[in-house]
Amino acid sequence: MCGISGFINIAQKAVDQNVLNKMLEVQHHRGSDSKGIYYNTTVGFAHNRLSLLDLSSAGNQPFEDEQFVLKYNGDVYNFKELKSELPESISYRSSSDTEVLFNALIYWWVDKTAQKLKGMYDFSWYEKRSNDLYLMRDRIGIKPLFYSMDSNHTFFFASEIKALMQVIDEKPNPFKVLYSSFGVLERARKETAWDRIFQVEPGTYLKIDSSGIKETKYYTVFDTVDEKEYNH
Repeated sequence: MCGISGFINIAQKAVDQNVLNKMLEVQHHRGSDSKGIYYNTTVGFAHNRLSLLDLSSAGNQPFEDEQFVLKYNGDVYNFKELKSELPESISYRSSSDTEVLFNALIYWWVDKTAQKLKGMYDFSWYEKRSNDLYLMRDRIGIKPLFYSMDSNHTFFFASEIKALMQVIDEKPNPFKVLYSSFGVLERARKETAWDRIFQVEPGTYLKIDSSGIKETKYYTVFDTVDEKEYNH
């Protein structure tokens, strides 16, 4: 299952590392095999790992090199096919789909990789040099991913809302809670019962940088419909 969480302050202000510890601990149940943190004062990521494909420490996260940091939750069904499409010169230290995804994002970048992925997943992808953060959710939204921005321009995200509630001061909107009794929120793609907490929509990725949040839709169910065949 795994759990991901993290933050980036788009105003380049320092954020206490204890923020990561709080989110990490509250999502312990999502992955008890290992805990991992990446922190550089204005950016931080935490990962609760549930080991499935590669049980060794080589598959621990955050997965990083000198330029990129990946935190990933889920299962990329076609990772072996993607690995065969990547250059043979790439060397791997694990048998995990995480490492294949890491190299795919470097080789094809975000948008093209999104078109190739099949599975249930969400992940964060951070480029150290540009200070750009990407969040992506699978095509139909099987894996949950929530985010919020506080008054200090810190963008937070996590697999569960209760992790965000550890680090932001936010109360449910009573009117939204009322509507939830009719099942409205359960069918929502972006909204939650909190005014400042949102979901990354299915088939969507966000780019977070100094200019704010940009949303890109990489998949809709209509992409699978053959218009000519449908009309026929």
